[in-house]
Formats: sequence, structure tokens, C-alpha cells
Amino acid sequence: MNLVRSLRLGTVVLVAVAARPGPTAGQDLGPLVAQCVTSGAGAARCTEAALALKVLKGGVTLLNAGGSDVVGTASTLGMRLGSVPRISFNVRLVTARLKAPDVLSGDAPADENSFYAKSVQLQAVVGVFNGLSIAPTVGGFGSLDLMASASLAFLPTDEGFEESRGSYGIGARVGILRESFTLPGVTVSVMHRDGGTVRVGDIATGDPTELAWDMRSTSLRATVGKTLFGLGLLAGYGSDWSVGDVSLSVNDSGTGSTGTAASDDFTVRRNVYFGGASMTFLITQISIEVGWADAFDSIPGRLGGFDTGTNSYFGTLGFRITF
Repeated sequence: MNLVRSLRLGTVVLVAVAARPGPTAGQDLGPLVAQCVTSGAGAARCTEAALALKVLKGGVTLLNAGGSDVVGTASTLGMRLGSVPRISFNVRLVTARLKAPDVLSGDAPADENSFYAKSVQLQAVVGVFNGLSIAPTVGGFGSLDLMASASLAFLPTDEGFEESRGSYGIGARVGILRESFTLPGVTVSVMHRDGGTVRVGDIATGDPTELAWDMRSTSLRATVGKTLFGLGLLAGYGSDWSVGDVSLSVNDSGTGSTGTAASDDFTVRRNVYFGGASMTFLITQISIEVGWADAFDSIPGRLGGFDTGTNSYFGTLGFRITF
């Protein structure tokens, strides 16, 4: 890939970060609730189902994305010698605490259901451009890595999930600064993931609520970090948003009817904050990260039950080898 093409792709990534959707874009539960009520279920039960769909969709997106897009480093990989790329292989385990209304209880408002879920991710990263040196000891501007990943989210069946789900992802990471003796590394990245359909509950088997959504999502990350004597520290901020098909069904014993609703562009978006530490041994590295995602907006008029105003926390354990 030549210099012009590399810078062009890097510019696309930076523009995508600047133009990301606002905090509330596409997240209104009103249309789903209205569809559900119109088809026969009560407003309270429909509201709880739509809220659970939004919260769980956001939780699974966080579980797949975690914190930094490349574990343990805030610098792009760059090249080794001449046109020979540097390559990194990573594996990481993400654990997140997911919380949602307990819609399988049939209550409205529903109490909080809190549980832990895990995902494992394999990733390959290739450095394709070293970037530009804009001053002595200040280099790596516009450097570029390409990323590909495969992950499996272990979703607990005892919490109503149908089964675990896999996904794959592709993305790019653009360097703002490459880490040097005096300066930290700074990168901006974008990762797009896609997978199957996640299902919670099953009306046909007697559950009062059934939810389904696509795993398609996009994650943006800005990361800064510095390594000294093998010990690295990093911190970052980003956004996760998932857009795609969703559906819900509510078997309402109060009305004696089943309400349904669906959308092909329902969006869930949250900001993510994270920090971590790593230890490097020659070409290998072990790292840990912890972080949280923003709470969800409250619903006017909804009293009691699941508290939407709490953050979602996660932790990551990673291993990386670089050639």
C-alpha cells in the first residue's frame, strides 16, 4: 500500500470518529412500545421489554468490544525493515457485568437481573505504514495498522439466552503519535463487528417475553499510553454503537394478548472509558484492562424496578505476540 492510499484510509478513519452519531441517535423506545401496545399488550409490559432489549443489546456489544482495540499498546505497529510489515497476534478474555430488567419474570416494572458474561477474542494486526516524522523524536503521524478478529460471546442460557454467539470484525488504527522516549503513543481506531442473531426468552416454550437482535456493531477508540522498562500504562475513551434488526414479543396475561414490535434500524450507543497496564517480555506481552460504559437514560414516568442510571463495568486479560 503506497503512502497516498495509506493517508487516505487514515483520513477516512479520523472523519468517522469526528462524525459519529450523537448520544441519543436512534435510541428512542417509543416506536417499539407503540407497536407492541397497538398489537395487544399493555404499555407497562411493552416498556419493560423494549428497555431490556436496548440494555442487553448494548451489554453484548460491550462484551465483544471491550476496551482498547489492540490489547496492551497505544502505538501502531509500523514496519520492520523496508516494506516488511510488523505483525501481531492477540488473544483476550473479556468479562462484563450485564444488568437488565428481569422481563422473564413477567413483572412490570421488572426488578433488576444482574449477571456476568464472558467473551474470548482472537485478533491479527498488521502494520502497513510507518507514518510521517513531523519533528525530531515526533513520528508516526498517519501511521496505519489493519485489524481482523474473531470472537465468541458466552451468553448464559440460565439467564434466558438461546446460546453463545460468534462474530467477526475488521478495522483500522491510525497513529497520531508513535511512542518515543519522551512522548506517549496516541492512536485512533475503528472496528466493525458482525455476527448472528442473539435471542433471549421464547414465547413458544412459555416465557412471558421474547427478544432478538443482530450483533452488528461499530466501535471507535482513542488511546494514549507509555511504556517504561517493560511496564506500560494506557488510558482511552471511545464509543460503541450497534444498528440493526430487533424484535420483541410480549405475552401479556393482563390483556390476554401477545404484543409484538420490530425495527430494522434500532440503535444503541454508549461511551466507553478504560485504562490498563501491561508487561512486555521481548516479543510477548501480558496485559489487563478495566473500564466502564455509560448508564442508560431514564424513562419518564417509569417508577421502581431496574435502575437505568448505573454504569456497566468490564475487565480484560490479554496476551500478545509481535513479530
